[in-house]
Amino acid sequence: MIEPFLTQHQFTICVRVCQAWRAIFTPFLWRHVERKSWYRSDDSWEDVFSQCCASGALNTNGHWIQSINLVTYEEGYLNGFLEHAPPTFLRLTSAEFTDVESDMAIADLIDRGKGGWKKIVIYGCYECVCFDSLSAEALLKHASTLEILTMESAPGFSSKYIQQLLCTAPKLKEFYLLGPERLRDNVDGTLDVRDVVESEWVCTELEVFGCQIGNIPRPDITRTIDGHPASNYVVKGTLEESIDLQRRVCSQLGRLTRLTELTLGTSFKSYWGGVPEYHRLYDCLSLALESGLDLLCNLKELQIFELNDMEVLATTLSNSTHNDYCQNHREHPRKITTDPYQLTEALTGRPAQPLNKPTFLAILL
Repeated sequence: MIEPFLTQHQFTICVRVCQAWRAIFTPFLWRHVERKSWYRSDDSWEDVFSQCCASGALNTNGHWIQSINLVTYEEGYLNGFLEHAPPTFLRLTSAEFTDVESDMAIADLIDRGKGGWKKIVIYGCYECVCFDSLSAEALLKHASTLEILTMESAPGFSSKYIQQLLCTAPKLKEFYLLGPERLRDNVDGTLDVRDVVESEWVCTELEVFGCQIGNIPRPDITRTIDGHPASNYVVKGTLEESIDLQRRVCSQLGRLTRLTELTLGTSFKSYWGGVPEYHRLYDCLSLALESGLDLLCNLKELQIFELNDMEVLATTLSNSTHNDYCQNHREHPRKITTDPYQLTEALTGRPAQPLNKPTFLAILL
């Protein structure tokens, strides 16, 4: 068969040859639908796509669609797409689209997919994605088949729903809720530490994990922050409670032995170079040996370990070491080390314990 070697444009030519060819090639023509326009100069394709939807072709052939790419700058495009779409997509398992202003529209699209969702990617760009309770509940119905979930700037995706997904998605391989450089007021979905420790994750096939884990008491942070006392930024709690919660979180992460990429912290990056202290995370993992760093020793496949804008070991280091540490990161905000022993010693201020031999790439901002 020649289908694997034909482009989308060539399929459109084939279906016009005769009725027999139309029957053969229509499923291939419609298996992937794309309305992609990163640049305004591509408006002609946008117009053609809209005309195709309005003509009834989308409704007629929607049952062939396996994947869609609706990346565009146009506002309200998803509602327009759904208006002309069939009530169900029998084979749809994959979707990529940009920031949508309606939680209901995202939930509607997810509910119409009956093929068992495997991949959902939502690009936030410079707006917050309205992925809220309706979308989250719709997505959870497909947790058993979901393999890839990437979402940028979706603060409505609450910790409760994130934890529920991680506890019910055994096939999940990529889970990433951190976005690119964008406006400072946008935030990501965040896992509350108390939700994390409530029940075990079943997503042990995970290869990529990127998510904030917050609300961790950090009484070890006592320094002045942006001219204010640490108490203005730090979650209250005892040191014993803090260490216990952190070790339980690290135990969860340590069970994900197939991880090749682990990203924690925030995705905010300032346009003016460097991250203001008030944008750093002070309710995060400290990653000291006593608070659970040793529990990550089984991540033997790990290649990338990013700690973005996190207050790591604020008081575990000696005063002189801490001052050198802070000064170094002001001067070199993207210091990189690939040696796990060097990383451990840099973080803890004492000789490293054996971490088997994963390659850590720690970006300390």
